[in-house]
Amino acid sequence: MTNLPQTSIHPPNLLPDRELWPRHIAVIMDGNGRWAESRGLSRSEGHQNGSTAVQKVVEEAARLQIGYLTLYCLSNENWKRPEHELQFLMHLLEHYMIAERAGLAKNNIRLRVFGRQAGIPPQVWQEMEETKRLTQHNTGLQLCLAINYGGARNRRRPPSPKKPSAAR
Repeated sequence: MTNLPQTSIHPPNLLPDRELWPRHIAVIMDGNGRWAESRGLSRSEGHQNGSTAVQKVVEEAARLQIGYLTLYCLSNENWKRPEHELQFLMHLLEHYMIAERAGLAKNNIRLRVFGRQAGIPPQVWQEMEETKRLTQHNTGLQLCLAINYGGARNRRRPPSPKKPSAAR
């Protein structure tokens, strides 16, 4: 991550009034593997390209002073992927956690992680925890990663309607 520029690449008069800007943007990271396959590339190359795009989105959100950016990275449905693809995704996540620490700190970005630890390799989880610790006092963009989240397993069932009691 580079140091964020002070000037915008977009003419300010093309942006809506600041009070109309979103405070929270969420991105579902989906389709990188299919994108790559449609171009004759490996799914891993698609994920690598997706991580580059994410880096640009994070930098732009920080530069625009968006409050929160949530990236839905890996749902519990993604555990159905081939083992080699999951290993690559974990490696990519671990690499990002280490390589981007200085940029997150320099650009005042705080990392938050949501989801379950189960299934995440311990060294990957430790790197996420370390990055969270190092950025915990940053007050700019709150970068929220949703990892190992959601799906039918997490949904709460609504309470069953109570049966009327029989009249006595």
